[in-house]
Amino acid sequence: MAHHPIIILSKCCLSYGSHSILKNVDLIIKKQDRIGLIGRNGSGKSSLLKLLQGKITLDSGKVNRVSDISINMLDQEPNLNDKLTVLEAIYGQDLDSNEHNTEKISRTRKIIEDLDLVGNAKIANLSGGSYKKIAIAKLIIEEPDLLILDEPTNHIDIDTIKYLEKILINWKKTLIVVTHDRHFLDVVANKIIEIDRGKIISFPGNWSKWVDYRNKNIESEKQQYEKLNKFISNEEEWARKGVEARRTRNEGRLKRLEILREKKENLTIKNTNISLSINERNHKGKIISELKSVSKSFDSTNVVSTYSGIILKKDRIGIIGPNGSGKTTLIKIILGKLKIDSGSVFVSEDVSVAYFDQMRMQLDDNKSIEDNINPSGEWINFGNNRKHINNYLEDFLFSAGMSKTPIKMLSGGEKSRVVLAKLFLQPANVLVLDEPTNDLDIETIEILETAINNYSGTVILASHDISFLENTITKSIIYNGQGKWINDIGKFEYKAVRNSELSRKKISNSNKKDNNKNLKSDKAKKQKIQPWELEELKKIPFTIQKLEDKQLQLAKKLEQKELYTESPELISVITDQLNKVNDDIKSSFERWEVLDSKNNQ
Repeated sequence: MAHHPIIILSKCCLSYGSHSILKNVDLIIKKQDRIGLIGRNGSGKSSLLKLLQGKITLDSGKVNRVSDISINMLDQEPNLNDKLTVLEAIYGQDLDSNEHNTEKISRTRKIIEDLDLVGNAKIANLSGGSYKKIAIAKLIIEEPDLLILDEPTNHIDIDTIKYLEKILINWKKTLIVVTHDRHFLDVVANKIIEIDRGKIISFPGNWSKWVDYRNKNIESEKQQYEKLNKFISNEEEWARKGVEARRTRNEGRLKRLEILREKKENLTIKNTNISLSINERNHKGKIISELKSVSKSFDSTNVVSTYSGIILKKDRIGIIGPNGSGKTTLIKIILGKLKIDSGSVFVSEDVSVAYFDQMRMQLDDNKSIEDNINPSGEWINFGNNRKHINNYLEDFLFSAGMSKTPIKMLSGGEKSRVVLAKLFLQPANVLVLDEPTNDLDIETIEILETAINNYSGTVILASHDISFLENTITKSIIYNGQGKWINDIGKFEYKAVRNSELSRKKISNSNKKDNNKNLKSDKAKKQKIQPWELEELKKIPFTIQKLEDKQLQLAKKLEQKELYTESPELISVITDQLNKVNDDIKSSFERWEVLDSKNNQ
């Protein structure tokens, strides 16, 4: 079944002063699109969302919306009436009135229960995480034609994120999500839209498929840039050597040179080759901190109960747990910054800690980026090496010349990048990062991941960003309820969050039964792959590549607005073809997995 457009943008141009936000942009948004809207902070995502809602006016171009379209948006900082209860806020109507929608009230009570909220609790008494849950639940209950979520995963825990994913992958209307959470995009999005230097790139697929496409595109763009640069150099050499008479006869060639220069400016490639410089203080011993049977309570609430663990040099540890579980308390105990009720804590004498949160609070809004990061001058020292402030800032995606910009002129994401730049200049051997990915765009998060993985000291971080955790940490300390914390060694996996000591025991006790089953299935497992299957296995990747190329071609056809005005009868045909290709891709991957598993036995 073809899904028709609900909003069409045609030749849209938008600028603020001399800064172009949108340059002659076309975009089609269809029913049941689940769009992940991405781009660097300041690229124009907020402006595009305002444009879709009719809140700003274009310089030129046109926006067509279907009649009576309802559009609701979750802001990064939701505004709720503190005087209402949770039930009243989500339901959105006066519960004392006689006109009730029984079905809506039932759904409201269900979502309150699912999100572990209390219906009669007052909004004013709730935490930031609960506040965000309520705002999201309210929009889900309202079911607008277009639901826009701006950073929905900020300030909510992993379990809530997973619940929201389940709701959204079954969303029957249109969804636009702005988020830095790549795992969330991978699960929820069926289309990625990137705003990049005033242009919009629309891609059919989730985050992982987009990354593959983007990497190929960046490489192609680099090659194009290098060829163009070489050609311009030759033309400029010709222009410099030409005498006045020859210039007069070749005005056309000179004009072409100006056009090429403009094309080069528009093609300016992204800075993807980043080499971070990190200031570090050496730590002599192997042990950073050791906890033995540590307990800590506040009033009658056990936050930490008989926890034992050891933190070693070069560990990258993730503290994993729901909001209010005591992650910050545990970090303070690990670093010897909080008195415990019982047990013992050893912290090495030469531990030097840099805190991400403290860096945030230390920014002076009236001073420039340079004065905040390195008030002593333009050169930054790293042991025996030094780097100019502008070169250092380029590692954090600041363009040349921005070092003199006052902090108060920066966006939230840009301020966070300043904090990171300041953080990695601290002569510390332990970094503590509490929800560091909030307010960062995806490119900046990838820079942070690179920095953490290159850091030779110890990193302790608390985060709900699954992709970020998967890409950085080597150990986890996972909340298990009632003040209990579990140590888990190895790369982070979400399923580990759901494990408990009881389930681990069940797994252990079931090993004998599993062993008996395994003996019976050994013969089947040891069947060797047949020659014809091996030949098929070799061909599958090429088959998938061809199918994905066809998938992209068909999806691009559906993005052409002329299709809906000139050949609407083809919409169903192309949609059916695309659905068939999607099914073939899925089947090919499943077959690949079966044959690959058989080949590795």
